[in-house]
Amino acid sequence: MVVDAAFTSIGLNYFTSVVPKVEEFSRKFVESGRIKNLKELAAADINELREVWKNRRSWAMAKGIASHLSTLSEDDKLALRTWATNARLENWWEDPIGKIKGVGLFSILG
Repeated sequence: MVVDAAFTSIGLNYFTSVVPKVEEFSRKFVESGRIKNLKELAAADINELREVWKNRRSWAMAKGIASHLSTLSEDDKLALRTWATNARLENWWEDPIGKIKGVGLFSILG
């Protein structure tokens, strides 16, 4: 979900550009066991990630989101739920994730 939101943020067609690249990321990094959780995504080498998706800003955003979420819980699903439960639309830009460069209201709602 984090990678999907980061890729979507640059405005390319979701089904023809984003979905195939998210699937490629999943095969190359998740299914292979190279990235097992948000904490590992946050620590991943951006140059290695760029083999799948060239946009550095998207990766900086994904890594920033993963970094914050991984501080909320060791369990990724619980981390996402915890953040979502506490996130507010009002003043979304003050949310720790809203403060990450490239994150906008759509990213938070997406």
